[in-house]
Amino acid sequence: MGAANVVAFPTGDISFHPLADLFPLIEGQQFEDLVGSIRENGQLDAIILLDGTILDGRNRFRACKAAGVQPRFEVFSGENPAKFVAAKNVHRRNLTTNERALIAAKMAGLANGSNQHAKREKSEGDVETSPCVSLSQAAELMGVARDTVVSAKTIIDHGSEIDIASARKGAGLRPMADKIRASFTPEQRAAREREQAERNASSNRANPDRIRTQQMHAEVWEQLRIAMEALTALPLPSDVVGIVKGNAARRRATENKCAAAAKWLSDFAQQWEARDGQR
Repeated sequence: MGAANVVAFPTGDISFHPLADLFPLIEGQQFEDLVGSIRENGQLDAIILLDGTILDGRNRFRACKAAGVQPRFEVFSGENPAKFVAAKNVHRRNLTTNERALIAAKMAGLANGSNQHAKREKSEGDVETSPCVSLSQAAELMGVARDTVVSAKTIIDHGSEIDIASARKGAGLRPMADKIRASFTPEQRAAREREQAERNASSNRANPDRIRTQQMHAEVWEQLRIAMEALTALPLPSDVVGIVKGNAARRRATENKCAAAAKWLSDFAQQWEARDGQR
């Protein structure tokens, strides 16, 4: 489970970890049923702590307090709190795709390793902060497409409370995000482009393989552009028919062009497959 070391903890208020707070609390009869179960059977599963905050078990903690039962805690000892929280909650709750996308959009950027505001001191005195959950990682953990999370993030960052509520109820995320982006001022568009460029630059610095792949793609597409320019210089099919029925010299020249174009496309396909297989 990634948790160990049973610990005692005071029953006063304990803050919830930001990763845990991404998921809604249970309320109403469902919560009352949990209180009754803990009162009758005791707390079956430990409440998991990370940096003194509740990473998993907020509802059990609330129910223990309501039932007058001393909560039982364990300290998280895994390496990936975000993955742990997602695994505990995604299948435990009946979340729609939109709800999972909105949660993933909020998860992206949160610290993954400690409380969002917690810091660890390095021996030389420099402050080391926990790495953040990337947007792609959040999408994967919540089981939704990255593009869907991008749309959800646009709605959360730039939409109204009504927009967010509509998204939760099942409104199309992409059309809503497109509408919001269309309303951006030139300054907002420029700021968004700068942010995207900074994220791309940061990602590329951290991933030299991606830089090499991008360079390779640029080379391939340049070759393809040159080839397409040559192909578009070929006669139209109707012209070819006329040439074949007419001048023999023109016919041979056209046949040579067609053969050369076909050979280029064949060579391109073979080289593409060979190069792709080497990556």
